Amino acid sequence: MRTPGFSFPTPLKLSILLIAVAALGLTTACGGSAAASPGATAPVSTTPISTPTPPPAPPPPPAPAAPTATLTANPATIQVGQSATLSWQTQNATSVTIDNGVGTVAASDSRTMTPAQTTTYTLTATGASGTQPATATATVTVNPRDITSINHIIFMLQENRSFDDYFGQLGAYRAANGYGAASDVDGLPPGAGNRTDAGQVIASYHFRTACTENSDPDWLESHGDYNLSDPGSNLFVGDGFVHNGQGQARTNGLVTEITGGTGTLTVNPRHTTNYYLYADASAATENYSSLPLAVVSVVVTGDPIAPSAPSVSTPAGVSFTGTPTTVAPGQAVTLTWNAAGAGKTMVNTWYDQLGRRAMGYYDGGDLNYYYFLASNFATSDRWFSPISSNSPPNRLFLYAATTHGHVHDPGTLDSTVVKNIFQLLDAAGISWKVYYTIDPNIPGVPHTALTRFQPFAQDHAANLVPVSQYFTDLQSGTLAQVSFIEELPGYDEHPGATLPGTVHAGNDIQDGAQYVSTFIDSFMQSKYWADGVFFLTFDEGGGFYDHVSPQATVSPDGIAPLDLLPKDIQWIVPQGDFTRTGYRVPLLVVSPFTKKSYVSHTPADFTAIDKFIETRFGLPNLTARDAAQMDMTEFFDFVDMPWAGPPTPPKQDRSLQCNYTNLQ
Repeated sequence: MRTPGFSFPTPLKLSILLIAVAALGLTTACGGSAAASPGATAPVSTTPISTPTPPPAPPPPPAPAAPTATLTANPATIQVGQSATLSWQTQNATSVTIDNGVGTVAASDSRTMTPAQTTTYTLTATGASGTQPATATATVTVNPRDITSINHIIFMLQENRSFDDYFGQLGAYRAANGYGAASDVDGLPPGAGNRTDAGQVIASYHFRTACTENSDPDWLESHGDYNLSDPGSNLFVGDGFVHNGQGQARTNGLVTEITGGTGTLTVNPRHTTNYYLYADASAATENYSSLPLAVVSVVVTGDPIAPSAPSVSTPAGVSFTGTPTTVAPGQAVTLTWNAAGAGKTMVNTWYDQLGRRAMGYYDGGDLNYYYFLASNFATSDRWFSPISSNSPPNRLFLYAATTHGHVHDPGTLDSTVVKNIFQLLDAAGISWKVYYTIDPNIPGVPHTALTRFQPFAQDHAANLVPVSQYFTDLQSGTLAQVSFIEELPGYDEHPGATLPGTVHAGNDIQDGAQYVSTFIDSFMQSKYWADGVFFLTFDEGGGFYDHVSPQATVSPDGIAPLDLLPKDIQWIVPQGDFTRTGYRVPLLVVSPFTKKSYVSHTPADFTAIDKFIETRFGLPNLTARDAAQMDMTEFFDFVDMPWAGPPTPPKQDRSLQCNYTNLQ
């Protein structure tokens, strides 16, 4: 029921009224009873007002993504007048440009370019404000159609093989496999042979073993190979190879030689050793049996060599014994023999007393990797070692185009006087490396002939690196402009190094060729194939037969031989000098620019590799010898690049047994 003349306040008005009452200190209708005392200040009661929490700030907008870019060129190497395709992809780019006249392009696209010279293209991808531009580069190498197309030179020198010994059957292989005619190569002629000292003809034959005993190619012996009856003559006969093989076996392996057929001898072997018994019917001659009559194998305990002796059928009336046959190093062994009716007997540790190994050869089945490369790429049948002597002076000739008067091992040469090819490169700012192995006989010392040149080698020790670095450099893009790979003992294809006491040991030629293949194959599969070349050759003929005469040449520096031995002076009359090369050796020239199936007939020795390096980089000649060589450009086609894509060589066969008693 409503009271007339009075209205209830609305909620809003009530709130205002209450606030006003409180402000006057009045008692509210809700019942506070504390009335204000007269004359006192009434307390004021207030209600706090809450401030509302502001809403969270919105997150900042995301930063714009930075641009990314890739740029490639295919092919990366072209000839003058050819084209390459630039391809690129970008992301988050607001504009994309490529320099060298290309201009603004789409975010992802490709374009064909025909640069007149080697050109590096740089792509710049610009993104939103506040981001860093992205760049990418691609280089198109334009080969200038001359020797400067080659920017990386690799060369390697294996050991002691004549051309006829290794490549004498190359012509027949080429004809059988469609690479050309057999007559393209001056190989081993039919009927080639040498006589033994007793007059027996040893005709050339196909080796049945991957290793042989050693042959001697030293100064006197090489001149005797040239003309046995007159080593100082300039008339080439080529009749001394077997004789020298005989002489080396008899001299190097001789234990004893006596008149008569019965004997006894005490020996003190320090390694497991095979002792062979030979006999001659006459005491006045040296016509020993071509094969041993008997063999005694003495095992030395603790020797890592596993003993292995050939099966020898001892004829009736012959006996040969050793007591004991298992000994400690240096312990005495008594050898006793009886060869009834012999005028002379000999005990020797070498098997091939007839020098038959000098006339053996290999073919494309044995050296399938080398024959494939020689037939597809390039070789020469007039490629010679620089000097008619053994390995040390020939290897130094490759380095320096001289030995400074030495026909034997000179030891160390003064590099301030005798310059080498790496000194020329170094002075011109051309990068170079020598990849070495460690000789197990000299641990810790780099196995490289460059250490013969002092103080240069010592001052440039950083350029001498382990051979494993070669493969790293190919993969990482750090290959030097000129690289030399030293041989690895045991895998250098050198005859001999046959371990005492076993006929299944020594330098296996198939193992050596397989070792070389790792370097060539890796080069062919690398980025350096596009502008590189790999030269493989051998340091000298090794005493193996070759039917082509060494060539007349120029003396490197006019210095006469300084280190002749008494035997050299006695037998070589008039004395030889440095105006004649050594014998032919195998050569491989592997490059995308190598002419297909090319055989050079231009006479040269392997200081022509120095000449090639000098020509390519504008270097002076080392001596008159390398100056006289061809520059080797005849091996190349720099216009059409015959091998832009390399072929796939076969894996080197390794099935040939290593047994130096099983020659043929």
